[in-house]
Amino acid sequence: MSTSNIHRSILIVVILLVSVLITLVRYKQISLSLFTSPSQNINSSSSSFKPYAHGLTIKSNDKGQVFTFPDESPFVRLYLDVVRDTVCGLTLRTQEHAAGGAAGTNISPLEVSKRIVGLDWPLIGITMIGQKRLVNIEWALRFVIANNIPGDFIECGVWRGGASIFARAVLKALNIKDRHVWVVDSFEGLPKARTTNDDDGWSKQTYLRVSIHFLSKPKNHLLFI
Repeated sequence: MSTSNIHRSILIVVILLVSVLITLVRYKQISLSLFTSPSQNINSSSSSFKPYAHGLTIKSNDKGQVFTFPDESPFVRLYLDVVRDTVCGLTLRTQEHAAGGAAGTNISPLEVSKRIVGLDWPLIGITMIGQKRLVNIEWALRFVIANNIPGDFIECGVWRGGASIFARAVLKALNIKDRHVWVVDSFEGLPKARTTNDDDGWSKQTYLRVSIHFLSKPKNHLLFI
């Protein structure tokens, strides 16, 4: 190998190493700016969950208290941000739309402000609870783990399962192996009204039905993921 090629190779390696170092420092700063140790309570004015993809500040309703763990990777925040915004349909904003109407067939452009608080039904996203409630799910899971409160996570009425998928991602990212995530749903939409006092409109919302091909005539609608 010629001297010039050796110098060129060394230069490329140095540039790559510097790029990786800068990236790691940046991610570490993001992680440290968002979380503190479980025993420390932060003022709500100085702490919040920040969805970087949209530049909006979302505070949990816990007066600013957030929880992290000593061995938590600095990449956890980035991973959970991606999963959270994907399941609620905010990652692919160029393709995502809102669905509405009796059958969910009225398609309209995405309004980020509505999706943040769960005021529309996503066309591509797999949860309709919105980003803000997903933030609350993460906080709740971190709270029970940090305070050693035993138990699993269960969601009743999961629709496409996005919230439970995010809950599972939180447990996975925090290396929690002794808690399970359970999902409960008819997966066939809401039942018909049984009395004249009930509104039968919800049972006609075909958009709420979820097709599960591996369960033909399911008898047990409790699934574990």
